Amino acid sequence: MVDGRYFEKLETVARVLRNSDKPFGGIQLILTGDFLQLPPVTKRKDRRVFCFETDAWTNSVQASGHGFLSCRFRVEITKDRN
Repeated sequence: MVDGRYFEKLETVARVLRNSDKPFGGIQLILTGDFLQLPPVTKRKDRRVFCFETDAWTNSVQASGHGFLSCRFRVEITKDRN
């Protein structure tokens, strides 16, 4: 998965290149992945930051208000057998 800090850098570059204040410069995003399967790729000493923990995610995905963007999170629940 993409590290959150890298995700924010991509968002900034897209805004600058498109000369737009819209998230990702108005570029439509299609984001897929299983956040429970693969953690972000980082250097060993760096703290892992998931892309959904960033302001870029909040501004572009959750606050889009377009309706065609949606987030589906899978949560695995295990029952305590004790």
